Amino acid sequence: MGPIGRRTRCTRPRRAAAPVAAGVRRPVPDGWAATVHDYTAWLVGELENIGHPVDLVGHDWGGGHVLNVAMTRPELIRTWVSDVAGVFDEDYVWERLAEQWQTPDVGEQVIAAMTAQPAMALCG
Repeated sequence: MGPIGRRTRCTRPRRAAAPVAAGVRRPVPDGWAATVHDYTAWLVGELENIGHPVDLVGHDWGGGHVLNVAMTRPELIRTWVSDVAGVFDEDYVWERLAEQWQTPDVGEQVIAAMTAQPAMALCG
């Protein structure tokens, strides 16, 4: 690795993949409960299909899944990064919408209101 700030060229081609979780632009499989365990198992399966350790990047919701895989199946990952590692701190404060989603009855109401609006209305 070169000095910080120095650009280097990759001498071999790199490929990137952006797997799409169940329920995001694709159907939900039978038995899918959308639990932490379901998402972790899904991501593990995607990584196992690649067949070699990967450089894994997780953002927001996906960042938590990256952390779970890094803790449970580290052999699937060469390097990893997540922007939500703070969620494991006992003093972590969720952002307002995430707190609403986690509140019984309120979360269901928020999602119902969001899904009742046409997609373009959500874009402002």
